[in-house]
Amino acid sequence: GRYADCLVNVYLATMVFLFPGGYTQWIFFYLSVSHIYIYVYDHYRVLRVVPRATFSSMNIDFCAQALLAPACGILLVAIIFKGNCIAGSYCLDAAPLLSACFFAFLAHCAIHIFLLSCLVPLFGLREKGYRKDAKKYSEVAASEPCSWFSANPIHCLRSKFVFNHSPPCSYFMAGLESKMEVNESIGCFFKENATVVEDARSYYMPKWRDVNIFLKKSTGATQSG
Repeated sequence: GRYADCLVNVYLATMVFLFPGGYTQWIFFYLSVSHIYIYVYDHYRVLRVVPRATFSSMNIDFCAQALLAPACGILLVAIIFKGNCIAGSYCLDAAPLLSACFFAFLAHCAIHIFLLSCLVPLFGLREKGYRKDAKKYSEVAASEPCSWFSANPIHCLRSKFVFNHSPPCSYFMAGLESKMEVNESIGCFFKENATVVEDARSYYMPKWRDVNIFLKKSTGATQSG
């Protein structure tokens, strides 16, 4: 997905600062090109290919932002590592320098995630209470045949042969909704309402006699004309 691609690119770009520079500007140029390509591709995919998307919570977005904490920590480690023994700066041996980089990385990640969890939500707009138009699961499941239970064939088999539910959870198949049975104790609420089926026998089907009458009328009209 978009988050994984962007995170991998950011991690690769930040780790470059730990090595001797020379092509840093080109790396970030191609990083920008890569992100533009990812954005254009996702924009096309979401608008033209993906039939439906469900965003039940912001957990994935929060995890993606939290995973950027180590990337920023790597930048701090690069600053400490590259600033060692520069004129007018500190000068540490290998072991103290490694310890300083390690604890700076951990401290940054802890502060980053703390601010992300406690400070950032203070600037967001939150709805107070539940939505007024929210429905219960039983209400939605009564109108939607495809649910987490009915769309899972393993769950339906387990319901029938392991738990011996009566009736068991019906497996959802498009066009066979009328075969699904209700068992509210296991979360199955859907039952298709009886529909009026058209009777083909009620349609008027022309007979050969009608065709002959039509041809005679057409011929008579032509001759009179």
